[in-house]
Amino acid sequence: MKENMKCIVNGQALSKTEFNRQKEYLKASFNQRQMEWKEEEIENLALEQMIGQALLLQEAGKKEIKPSAEKIEQNVENVRSQFSTEEEFNQALESQNMTLEQLEADISKELSVNDFLEQTIPREETVVTEEEISAFYEQYKANAGDQAQSLELVKGQIEQILSQQKVGHAIGKVVEKLKTESQIETFI
Repeated sequence: MKENMKCIVNGQALSKTEFNRQKEYLKASFNQRQMEWKEEEIENLALEQMIGQALLLQEAGKKEIKPSAEKIEQNVENVRSQFSTEEEFNQALESQNMTLEQLEADISKELSVNDFLEQTIPREETVVTEEEISAFYEQYKANAGDQAQSLELVKGQIEQILSQQKVGHAIGKVVEKLKTESQIETFI
């Protein structure tokens, strides 16, 4: 049994299959962004993400946070609408070794975690201030020199970058707190 498991998080087994799927997703993501990576880094990141996701999902479950069937179906339709035909949609699922049921389950988990995080993270932790935007812009201008675009042109992008950083940091704090309260066993 343990030979098929990558780790156990509060009694929940996470399989090597899930781990390998997460690794492949990360590799594709890094390659798409033309970022260099080492296998060991990808493995560590995949494991950390799996553990974090499991902890967040467990907490959402404890709080009985579940998306409605309508919300899940709406998200599935959003994914489906990105393809010209039903056949292309099915081929995309197949290329990811995924069934429609797995997609629905993944979307359900993602929505549960997102709802949990929205309830858990105080809004003020993720709000971007004008001062932060200005400081980021000044740093950008210093690096870009003559190539720098006006603040008006890049303000939206700056705000999005800073917001993503703040949300990521806040999620990291929640996960770290959950880790200290959890039993986690990993296998090589």
